[in-house]
Amino acid sequence: MAKIDKKKANVRFFALDPYLETNIVSAKERQTRQAGKTLMEWGDGNAYPDYILGLYNDVVTFRSVVDGLTDYICGDAVTLRFRDGRPNRSMTFPQFFRRLARSRAIYRGAAVQVIRNMAGEVDSVWPVDLRWLRTDKDGSVWYYSEDFGKRYVRQGRMDEYPSYMEDGRSDTSIMAIWDAVEGVYPAPWIAAAVTACETERSIDEYHLNAINNGFSSSYFVNFNNGVPDDVIKEEIEKDFQEKFSGAKNAGRIGFSWNPNKDAATTFEQIKQEDFGDKYQALAKNTMQKIMTAYRANPNLFGIPTENLGFNQEEYAAAFRLFNRTMVQPEQRILKDSLERIFGPDTVIIAPFSMDTVDDSE
Repeated sequence: MAKIDKKKANVRFFALDPYLETNIVSAKERQTRQAGKTLMEWGDGNAYPDYILGLYNDVVTFRSVVDGLTDYICGDAVTLRFRDGRPNRSMTFPQFFRRLARSRAIYRGAAVQVIRNMAGEVDSVWPVDLRWLRTDKDGSVWYYSEDFGKRYVRQGRMDEYPSYMEDGRSDTSIMAIWDAVEGVYPAPWIAAAVTACETERSIDEYHLNAINNGFSSSYFVNFNNGVPDDVIKEEIEKDFQEKFSGAKNAGRIGFSWNPNKDAATTFEQIKQEDFGDKYQALAKNTMQKIMTAYRANPNLFGIPTENLGFNQEEYAAAFRLFNRTMVQPEQRILKDSLERIFGPDTVIIAPFSMDTVDDSE
């Protein structure tokens, strides 16, 4: 075997950025201390619900599925037969119910705060943002703080409430509307497809920046002014990768100022194949994974399937299964939970239909 001259072999190769390790937040739970209280952390740095909400805000397929599922759960109308039909003094019942349905669609869980009057009767019920809610290991005590997305909760910035009980012993309590499969927090449907969401987000960022930067090319960079030691090589590679590569830096041009022409830095372009078909296939694959996570058909959200148009027959066939496996179970969970608070047969949900609702009738 021929020996390699180490003095001449100064080519270095870089690996792909470990994106999964540095950007995707794990859903793992662990016991921690915050503001003098012992509670269960939800994800790395207590940031899992914020991460999932970020995917909802950035990934169009995920958002489309969540918004569509929310519409289906809410149906054509929702009504509360309790006092004046309002859960609290600031919200209508449809607004209140939609907040819970959307939370279920994103996190597979929702929560409400129940406030009782001096007589022990339910006075008002409010939706609670899951980003700001944590519990102990047994799920018996709930903590509310808008600092949970930060590294530490400041002293005095966390409220404590007991879990909801029908006997009315507590003037203010929290009801969690989910069944934890493992641990104490809900497991979102999208948890199995977060890599697909990240892929879709990265594709969008790459194409946007490729357009803004005018072109997209790959280069092999030669530094012709001597061979530094390994530490300096790593620093140069790291700085160059951070500044010029990645989805957010498609096609940028590097500049080098050198003492003379002989010491110039050269850029050799690497010929690339046309990635159009590959990106299209990748985008299709990511969309399918997100749909699969929700057991959904693209037709349900106005997205035609391959080689087929969109028509009412195809939609109806897809909706029957989705309604049976996803929509109706979600409606039952919300209805049963809320009727523990408001009483039997107080929550009425009119099923979703394709017919246009005419308010004038």
